[in-house]
Amino acid sequence: MARRSLRRIGPADRGEVERMWCELVVAHQNAGGFGDQLVRPDRLAVEVASWFATVLDDGGGFGLVSARGPLLLGFIAVARNWRPWLRPPRSATITALWVEPPVRRQGIGKQLVIGARRRLAKDRIDIVDLHAIPSPHAAGQFWQDQGFATKTTYMQRGTTTGPASV
Repeated sequence: MARRSLRRIGPADRGEVERMWCELVVAHQNAGGFGDQLVRPDRLAVEVASWFATVLDDGGGFGLVSARGPLLLGFIAVARNWRPWLRPPRSATITALWVEPPVRRQGIGKQLVIGARRRLAKDRIDIVDLHAIPSPHAAGQFWQDQGFATKTTYMQRGTTTGPASV
């Protein structure tokens, strides 16, 4: 069996990573997360295409894939943030992490997170954050095992409904 490798996402990975990203959005939607905002196929296609352009030209973010030979096992997407008004001013956000269901719990998610953290350290990024949703897949425990801690409460509301509507 071929060894697992970790590498930057490239143009040849686009179809498989887009499929994984769509599965991730559906999983978020089923768990009550942000997926309901992206599931419209036209919006999802635009968002993923925009993200790929950023990743491939190494603009504001990057992506890594874990692979065994030609088979992609999972991916991680990271956005770099520059906020000079905050301390620390350089941060990043893990925007997506997906591991294919048949190969979960084999260290692939951890491999992707460690690879992303190494890249961020090399880029002199001071801190990395993420937005995880509660799920039956023990996502919260996974992130805690990677050294992440809950720091804020995330709140959201629509702009056109409710008592303070515009």
